[in-house]
Amino acid sequence: MNKTLLFSAFSALLYLTGCTNHDVDNPGSYTKQETDNIWIYKQMKTYYLWSNEMPAQANTDLKSTSSAYFFNLLRRPEQVKNNVIFSSITESSSNAKSKADAPDASETYVSGLGFNARFIEIPVDNISHYAVQVMYIVPGSPAHNAGLKRGDLIKKYNGSTVSNSSDVSRIMSQTSVSLTLCDVYGEETETVSITSATYANTPILASLVLQAEDKNIGYLMYNEFSYGSNYVFLNELKNAFRFFKQNEVNELVLDLRYNPGGYVSAATTLASMIVGRSAVANKEVFLIQEYNDIYSEQLKSKNSEYNLTRFSLTNDELDECNLDLTSIHIIALTNTASASELIIHCLKPYMDVYHYGDITYGKNLGSVQISDNSGTVEWILQPIVSRVHDCNNISGYENGITPDKTIKENYALIYPFGDHREVILNTVLQNIITAKSVRYTIPTDEVNFEINVIEDLPFIDKGVIN
Repeated sequence: MNKTLLFSAFSALLYLTGCTNHDVDNPGSYTKQETDNIWIYKQMKTYYLWSNEMPAQANTDLKSTSSAYFFNLLRRPEQVKNNVIFSSITESSSNAKSKADAPDASETYVSGLGFNARFIEIPVDNISHYAVQVMYIVPGSPAHNAGLKRGDLIKKYNGSTVSNSSDVSRIMSQTSVSLTLCDVYGEETETVSITSATYANTPILASLVLQAEDKNIGYLMYNEFSYGSNYVFLNELKNAFRFFKQNEVNELVLDLRYNPGGYVSAATTLASMIVGRSAVANKEVFLIQEYNDIYSEQLKSKNSEYNLTRFSLTNDELDECNLDLTSIHIIALTNTASASELIIHCLKPYMDVYHYGDITYGKNLGSVQISDNSGTVEWILQPIVSRVHDCNNISGYENGITPDKTIKENYALIYPFGDHREVILNTVLQNIITAKSVRYTIPTDEVNFEINVIEDLPFIDKGVIN
């Protein structure tokens, strides 16, 4: 998981006091490795959420202690899920260092084909065929410009037949690729050629207004809680809500099905444009973060509300972007994590939150990047520093958030984001139309209804860099 992981007792303890000149606060003359190890230890002792369980001193020699020792301290059960370790310690290069200093700036423009995909099996007449299915496409990317669509099935790439999951990464690593598409029966349909390029990234994959009966339904497919250089992504998000407001949206479908998380402040901005106007105007508490005792005291000395994050918009943004909703419909699946789960959990005290899809990932923890500004120590740490609680100081979704209606994605029924035929969105729309007044009552029978697309949010093509 990127951006925003408990460990058991270890027999090996880091030796920092009681040994020749190994005083953390008076380093004296150390080797480079000893200096680095002392710096890493001090950062973890100060910021790491479980620092009270770290050893006060070690019985191993600093000269033989490697980064792997510290990394093992971060491998607590709560920090490891599906073989993904939430915390990290990495030796930095100049490029990594600059990214640590400004982790979001480099994401505004990215290089590649501009789509994401998954490996699937297609059974036809008791015979298995394999394909790579397009999950999403970034607007304005090479894949978008070549006409590739969400749900497309790739049978061959550059003449090679898809046969295993490794073919996904092989396709994505190509600088120029010819994709042979097929239907759900494995029959070839057309060929699409794509050349990798640098293009303007965006976390908003779709934003439109649907109309059904007396409902103006906003639909937002939001793929990451991110800023972009000069806040370009955050401004795009605000523009999407201005668009919703102008079209008098009174229901909102927030699609977070592939969203792995991101910045808490971006999540707070999003929540502030969704929740009731009074909560934002009164700057009520959106979430509470739990830190270790040492870091809490440091933060408290600077700000008495160090652990509180409140809803916040400017007065103009409150008028232009806030939808003043009493309910929200959220699509979230197994890879929906971190800041996405925070949105679901922390909005519940303020409104009815209807969750469709699957049990989410289960990451109620936040991390920060730490580097040595002096340049003496060339390591980058990203330890878990906080646990997220809602305004009632309740956390408890480390095992994921269970949906109100479990719906799996069906590879044979994949349509573009916002298409009412898409299996999960169709169920959401049924609920909005037929059972809106009853909390968590979601119909299971098919309901016929007519959907009109009022207007898509105008796509501003920021261009491909050649």
